[in-house]
Amino acid sequence: MFTQMLDQYQRGCGMASVTCMLYSIVCFLPGAYQTASIVTNVALGKPTIQSSTYPGGNSSYAVDGRTGGNFFSDHCMLTRDGNTWWLVDLLHVYNISTVIVFRRTDFPGRAEQVKIEGFVQQPRLCPASSPKVCVNQLGSFTGPSKTVACEQEVMARYVRVSSTTCMTLCEIQMFGQNIGGCLRNKVQVQEGHKLDDSSITMLRGNVSSIVECSIHCYRLHNCLFFNFNRLTGECQTGSGQETSASSSAADWDFGTIC
Repeated sequence: MFTQMLDQYQRGCGMASVTCMLYSIVCFLPGAYQTASIVTNVALGKPTIQSSTYPGGNSSYAVDGRTGGNFFSDHCMLTRDGNTWWLVDLLHVYNISTVIVFRRTDFPGRAEQVKIEGFVQQPRLCPASSPKVCVNQLGSFTGPSKTVACEQEVMARYVRVSSTTCMTLCEIQMFGQNIGGCLRNKVQVQEGHKLDDSSITMLRGNVSSIVECSIHCYRLHNCLFFNFNRLTGECQTGSGQETSASSSAADWDFGTIC
């Protein structure tokens, strides 16, 4: 399948400087995605960001494993303003079925209105990504935590928690099933071009094909673009602001991932 897909890419793009769409099949790499029931918290210790941060309320505190409800001793995330959000990158795609939310016990009342939804693509980089809603409104608590079964099974790599008010959560745990088989990820490739921007640090490595380079980028947190050298196999991956800027460069292909 890998060879067939690479042949299709080469026939569709040719050797001219054109823009085409490449679909990277991430199951090509051994062990990339396997079907398995997850009985552990898949959000624990994963990368997080949030819309704003109140001093001492870092986004990572919501997945640090501490389930206590005291902001000062147990560490909880806390945003500053209204219409806020918190986002976790699970690094793999899961079918999320159950979420457990631990609220603050020293200042309750800030978790009831939150909405939880999942995305396959990073919603900040791909605004057109369609979310799958796990729960539209968390609702009232009867204790320090609340376990909710998602309204539908949510296939997601990114899970966002949002609120119309400032938001504070002490821990959020997510459980589900690791997706098996192939996951398609849209990549735009411009042949004969290369991104060469001194303000962007590119990680370098060697791969066997442009498909493998795009897969390598996809599996890195927040990787948005890559350069691939068709002669040497060098793969350069970078993150930062989404960009389409590139310059002509023989033997190179420039790719962006949405």
